[in-house]
Amino acid sequence: MNLRAKTLLVVSLTILCLTLVLLLISNFLFIDNLSDIEENIAYNDAGILNEQVIKELSELNSTTVKLAKQDPNLDFNDTSLAQLISNTNIQMVMVLDPSNNIEYANYYTQANGSFTNITEPVKTYISHQDELTNSSSDSYNPEGVLLLKNQTFLITSLKMHTSGGDRTLITGTPLNSKEILKVLGNQNSSFTFTPLNSNQFPFYGGVDSNFSENSPIWINNFNENVQGISILRNKQGEAIFDTEVDEPHTIMNNAYKTFSYSMGAFVISASLLALVVLFYIDSMVLARLKHLTERVKIISRRDDPTGRLAVEGNDELSDLTNNINQMLESMENSREIVSKSRLKYKNVFNNTGTAMTIHGSDGKFSMVNTEFEYLSKYSKIEIESKMSWMNFFKGKDLEMMKEYSRERTHNKDPPRTYSARFIDRQGDVKDVMMTVTTIPTTEDVLISYMDITQLNNTLKEKELLVREIHHRVKNNLQIISSLLNLQSRYVTDELSLQVLRESENRVKSISMVHEGLYRSKDLSDINFKNYIENLVTQLKISYGLDQTEIGIKMDIMNLSLSIDTAVPVGLLITEILTNSIKYAFPEEKGNISIEFFRVNGYYILNLEDDGVGFSSEKLDTSKTLGMQLIHSLCEQLDAEMEKDTSNGTRYSFKFTEISYKERM
Repeated sequence: MNLRAKTLLVVSLTILCLTLVLLLISNFLFIDNLSDIEENIAYNDAGILNEQVIKELSELNSTTVKLAKQDPNLDFNDTSLAQLISNTNIQMVMVLDPSNNIEYANYYTQANGSFTNITEPVKTYISHQDELTNSSSDSYNPEGVLLLKNQTFLITSLKMHTSGGDRTLITGTPLNSKEILKVLGNQNSSFTFTPLNSNQFPFYGGVDSNFSENSPIWINNFNENVQGISILRNKQGEAIFDTEVDEPHTIMNNAYKTFSYSMGAFVISASLLALVVLFYIDSMVLARLKHLTERVKIISRRDDPTGRLAVEGNDELSDLTNNINQMLESMENSREIVSKSRLKYKNVFNNTGTAMTIHGSDGKFSMVNTEFEYLSKYSKIEIESKMSWMNFFKGKDLEMMKEYSRERTHNKDPPRTYSARFIDRQGDVKDVMMTVTTIPTTEDVLISYMDITQLNNTLKEKELLVREIHHRVKNNLQIISSLLNLQSRYVTDELSLQVLRESENRVKSISMVHEGLYRSKDLSDINFKNYIENLVTQLKISYGLDQTEIGIKMDIMNLSLSIDTAVPVGLLITEILTNSIKYAFPEEKGNISIEFFRVNGYYILNLEDDGVGFSSEKLDTSKTLGMQLIHSLCEQLDAEMEKDTSNGTRYSFKFTEISYKERM
């Protein structure tokens, strides 16, 4: 939805909401009040109409008294009666004899001056009506309403003492609801009597003004009209008639019409105003904004931040245009800076002494430098956007690099630097050390390649050389050991033989270190657990422990030591085991234990026997070569030595790895 449609929608919704608000306000503030006003009018009119009926009954009674005075004997005929009532409201006259039989009963039509006999319609009614014919007092004249099938009469009864006896004069006037309603000034209303005690006609009900003046009034508000209901009572206070006044919703209907016209005028005026506002917005804002948008799209499609927008007017849109121009100027400057920076880093990338590549998430190279051309023997044209890093690796190296790439894609932390075998255009395999990093805010990966083929070859040659040295040293020491062994065969002196054997064991302990290094994968360290086990086996053979009951128990942690540490530690073990085997067990029966482990960065060597032991003073003052070697080796290891001769002899040494010192 564009801005024009949104503006039209907002204006339409605004007019609709205002209309609804006005409708609600009018309903709550005006319509309800007008309804109350109509109900009050109906209430007042019902009371006024009751009063009017009672007033007309009173006037009828007065006219009847005057009529009786003009003819006290009630000897009426049509001619004389026409003269008497022509100027009165009386239109019905009945005379009853002393036996209440009808002597005269006519209805006078004033329009043409004619009389109509009504004896039959009222005959049955008069014969059963005691209230009109048997007045108990001459001062009381019964008044009421007579309902015939076709007409309603207000009537009054007057008892007359005539020469022919007591007669009854009954006069009546038709109930003209239109004339009565003239009092209200509303010809659209209607007025009806409804008997409460009988549905048979004719029906008479006496009305007593004293009971009817203050009768309650009920209001019924229907959809079509408002109804005011009251009652008329007789002398005994009984409710005889319902009087109903029905008034149409004149005020409400007029109000609705007026309000409808007003709302129509409001909607039309608001719509015209909205059209004017929309036209103004369209011409002054939307059209300019559309032009501005089209110009920005053109600049965007051209990818040309050097373009500028024309500034029109001096308002918010012109401020927006100025801001866009400033932004374009900033973009132009930034692009120039970025362009220079790219050129700078591209030069660095191309002219660095290390082969480098950049590839995207698909693995294809987007950029390679000159050194990579030398490494791969492909040209840039052949590589960029055509070849992938996977074209230069095979086998386990390729699978390893794929796994690292997947980990890098899922934000894991694979190794940044690792080596692999690189295959160039001719199929030559080169060892390369690669450093891999992801370029920030992109999915591109930067890799640098260092050809370490020559370095690896040199290291292999060095390793072979070192192994050969250890092998030759071991062989030379083996020759020395063999010479000592041969020499011992020609020595008969026991002391000299013992010295030669100890020297031979010392040489063998050193030779075994070089043999372990020669056979080790890592030429710098020796597996010391295997070394001690082999050394103990060699000493057992040398001293013939298999022919004795001397047992050696070993608890050795699987550790590796450098040659600088392994040689003095091996000599320590040789000297102490030799002393224990020679002097601790005169009966050639006992146990020796060896423990070697590491804790808190220190190596711990414990050697213990349960032999006869030596005094601590004797050990400290001993001048033998073995004891001198033990002290000398402790100094070489910078070890802490503890001795315990309370139960056999126990040595404990605590030391760290000897740091390599460059030899001149």
